[in-house]
Amino acid sequence: TLFGVLFVLMILGRPLLDRFVSWSDRIPDRFVLGGAMLLAFAFAAGANYLVLDDVPHVTDDVAYLFMAKTFASGKLVADAPLLPEFFRPHFFYLEQGKFIPLFQFGWPLVLALGVLAGLPGLVNPLVGALTLIPVWRLATRAFGPRAARLTLIVLLLTPFYVFMAGSTMAHPLSGLLGLLALDQALAWRDDRRGRRLVLIGVLVGALGLVRLYNAALLALPLGVILWPALTMRPRPLGALALAALFVAAFASLQLALNVELTGDPLRFPQDEYFARTEKAPSCHRLGFGPDVGCENEHGQAFGFPDGYYLSDALGVTRQRLDSLTLNYFGASLALALIVLPLAAGRLGLAGATLYLHAVVLALGYALFYYHGNCYGPRFYYEAVGPLGALTAAGLMRLDRWFAALAARLVPVRRVLRALAPALALTLAVFAVFWLHPKLWDSYRRFRGLDGDLRWIVADAGIRNAVVLLPGSDVSYAYGLNFNRADFLGDVVFARHLFEQSTQLMYLHPDRDFYRFRPREKRLVRVRRLPYEGMIVVEAETKWPPAAVAGGVTENQWIRNLRPENIDAGQLYLDGEAVGASMTVEQYVFEPGEYTIEIEALTGPYLADWRLAVNGEAVGPALVGWAESYRFVRWRSERSVWLERGPASMTFAIVGRDDRAHGYGVGLDWFALRRVPDAAAKPLPRIVDDCYMDAGRCLPIPPLGPPVARRP
Repeated sequence: TLFGVLFVLMILGRPLLDRFVSWSDRIPDRFVLGGAMLLAFAFAAGANYLVLDDVPHVTDDVAYLFMAKTFASGKLVADAPLLPEFFRPHFFYLEQGKFIPLFQFGWPLVLALGVLAGLPGLVNPLVGALTLIPVWRLATRAFGPRAARLTLIVLLLTPFYVFMAGSTMAHPLSGLLGLLALDQALAWRDDRRGRRLVLIGVLVGALGLVRLYNAALLALPLGVILWPALTMRPRPLGALALAALFVAAFASLQLALNVELTGDPLRFPQDEYFARTEKAPSCHRLGFGPDVGCENEHGQAFGFPDGYYLSDALGVTRQRLDSLTLNYFGASLALALIVLPLAAGRLGLAGATLYLHAVVLALGYALFYYHGNCYGPRFYYEAVGPLGALTAAGLMRLDRWFAALAARLVPVRRVLRALAPALALTLAVFAVFWLHPKLWDSYRRFRGLDGDLRWIVADAGIRNAVVLLPGSDVSYAYGLNFNRADFLGDVVFARHLFEQSTQLMYLHPDRDFYRFRPREKRLVRVRRLPYEGMIVVEAETKWPPAAVAGGVTENQWIRNLRPENIDAGQLYLDGEAVGASMTVEQYVFEPGEYTIEIEALTGPYLADWRLAVNGEAVGPALVGWAESYRFVRWRSERSVWLERGPASMTFAIVGRDDRAHGYGVGLDWFALRRVPDAAAKPLPRIVDDCYMDAGRCLPIPPLGPPVARRP
């Protein structure tokens, strides 16, 4: 219907459109590009502040922001609090009292500049606006100035470009560096200036610190363009050597960071993270096979737990293309009728480079198992500029084709000349009035996060407090967005771990405590409980444990694999043989004699284990095998003396029944009871007291609707 209406308007108004285009051609390029950059910055900043509430919504960019806060505080990695299980960010692992991040450091280092300025939400909008410069230059070189201007319009109307530039993800910076390198390579083909080769080395090296795989994929289009540098006479050996030196310098920095964080220059923190959290330690990698694809982290994707194969790659690629269709300029019509016909035409070196860059990204990431869709197929974001140029050129090519056809079919000339502009306007109106509003509504609560918690805490007048947030470490991103890197702000946000949360009360005796109810958007004050010699720990909150030997550990809540009538919250050691062990650390608040009580799992796959506390064996051993799964209560035969501070608890497999099918250790919870109170004190409970309303503590009403969000 929309196309029909616009088609009729274009039949009548095509001459007016032509006059407008001729007038716009007289506007200087610098004003067009500058105006587009200002609009791009405004659109992306608006997406961040007005739609995304100026908070990260994806666990990746939540982690990036936390890394940036850490850098801004003057540290390479953040110190973990005394009770790290309440604060561990997703995609971080605990090592010697530090939170080690999974991601590379290039983008968080840039984002830290925004943190220092107090405006981290404006860094990516600025990067997105700067990206229009190489896009403009590449589109002009490939298809001419009019196509470059249309390319800017396409990008400004593309939700994928706007929302990714409004996020705190690394892809906008990756895209900017890659497109600048391609632009400099094509410019070198024209003037053969050696300094361009040196700049390309700097850009590729920097890209390797932001997204290493994207730097590797960029090698193919760059190699096609720069091949003459290796065959021409005389060769620019000095410039090539200096470019290689810059690439090597950036690579050396990454290797040095690896040594600092993992002890091995070739072992990245992500390798260590997945080795600690997955049953298949090498699951997070490129390629195909039965062990590719991380079941715990990305189990909702294709082919788990059966591995990742070519058929899965086709399915993942199709899912990414579906996401591109949803978040691109218009619908699949744009790709099916514009980009593909364009590929069959004569592109020239610059046009072929744009198309090759997009194709290499699609083919390269087909080797990676996870779809990665957020605000669009983020692994393809670096291609959004080239796709915009191809789309613009395709629309103009269609218009020229219809114009040539109209010259031969004069009676239907007006009809033919109206087709291409009607199609372009249909896509534009569709994007502005339907696609963007739909995505605004969807992305405001994307991944279950928003900025409401900031205003709820401020409106309640809460100071010197701890706010407990229910859910997993992924859900905890809601509060991590507002924590300082040292976790010592006026209001501290922590995970709510049921009875275990009383430990935070022992650690912060001078703070008030509140529990956030996400469904109602209310803060409920909880009653402070005095320390009565009891420490209760849900064992799965210690995953991944401090150390593992001879096996792998799993959080069975994440895997969602549990026997009948067995609580899903399990810390499970899947050992390989006798001698396998796992060690967890627990903070002790007062020195004294403690007895230990454990709720342990027994069953057909469970082995016998013995506990050692701070290296001292504590009996008895627990017999793990049973015909069916059930819980048993284990108690230490004697008390152990524990000082104030962290205590290590090592569970080591000492044998198994001949009928057992594995070497498993399953823990539900454990409790440390100080001897004077051991017989008298029940498990501590967090008790709701009242809810906060405009700074007042009122009686808790029945479950009601969410409170109104601050405009």
